[in-house]
Amino acid sequence: MKGKVIKIFFITTMLFVFLTGCSSKQLTGVKKEEVNKTEVKKEETNKTEVEKREVREPEVKKQEVKEPEVEVDYFNIYRSNIDTYEKEIKIKKSVPKTTEKDPRMYQLRHIVYSLSKNCFSGLPIEFIRIENVNGKDIAIINLKERKENEGIVDYDKLKVKGQTWSWSYLQGSTGGKITTVSLEETILQREYNGNWIDGVEFLYNDKKIQMQHVPRLGDVIYR
Repeated sequence: MKGKVIKIFFITTMLFVFLTGCSSKQLTGVKKEEVNKTEVKKEETNKTEVEKREVREPEVKKQEVKEPEVEVDYFNIYRSNIDTYEKEIKIKKSVPKTTEKDPRMYQLRHIVYSLSKNCFSGLPIEFIRIENVNGKDIAIINLKERKENEGIVDYDKLKVKGQTWSWSYLQGSTGGKITTVSLEETILQREYNGNWIDGVEFLYNDKKIQMQHVPRLGDVIYR
């Protein structure tokens, strides 16, 4: 009888331990699941808060930086009509105003560069200086050959490279007139109302021009 009681007690105890262990495992699993759910909710909450903050942040508009307006003068770059030899405006050249002591020097440098580029195949045109002759301001302009063509006296297709002043623009009665009009009118700027030069003297390779088809370029031309 006593042995049966002990046996029943032992079985009951083992059953209790087994059931308690299962319950603990189930509770532990539930708790872990709850913890995981809580962490997921926290992450979602944090994500939502971040998104809300991102939405609430005002957009920073980029401020347009306006460049300061630059005052300019406009000068005509002239070409000649091939039929009438009348001057025609090829382009209008804008030149920023300058604080140089004599703005005309700055303006003439810009003008001769544009004249060379737009009317004379990029052949060098140098503004040298402004001379005062008998109370008149005379601009000295030098027409130069490119380095590869310097020193060639007689025209030779095998030696001459590209366009030249001597054979492309200062030869022939028609070509000479067209060249003269473009150079004279562009440098003298007779329509310009600002302070300007009184005349211009042209040189060819640093020397006085003495060519049959451009006789006008051999003397000072007044405005």
